[in-house]
Amino acid sequence: MSSTRHSLQWAVALAAMLGMVAVGLAQGGKQAAHPAEPAVVCPAAISVTETVAPLPGWTLHNNQAQHAFERISVANKEGEKEYDLAPDGQEQKRGKVIQTWYLKDYRDMPIMLTCRYHDTSATLTKDLPQPLSTCTLKFEMDKGGNIVGESSMSCQ
Repeated sequence: MSSTRHSLQWAVALAAMLGMVAVGLAQGGKQAAHPAEPAVVCPAAISVTETVAPLPGWTLHNNQAQHAFERISVANKEGEKEYDLAPDGQEQKRGKVIQTWYLKDYRDMPIMLTCRYHDTSATLTKDLPQPLSTCTLKFEMDKGGNIVGESSMSCQ
């Protein structure tokens, strides 16, 4: 029994070592120095409080409204100035569009991501940290060039 247990332990250890070798080969023999930066994704919707400017003789009703994610803007920022970056690539097929930004080409200044939402001027902005190298936006466009339906994005 002792030799059976020893053989089983040896087999488990060998399988673990082979698994580590396989992972190393899959990574091109390189080990990650730091854990991967998590992807940045715009929230699917935001809640915006809409207010009405006072008008004499009228009662105001302010409401909360939900706005679904529409698209992103990617920009370099230098002080107070922002420079919108056009996508580096775009694929379009039957109204479905995929746009891609390759961030490494623009790292001479900070890169900002702006999340934009349907039917509101309210936006969310976030600095894109150095390890992130690509942003992708997927959306559907109608014949009039308007973004319709559900959009998705990710910066990795």
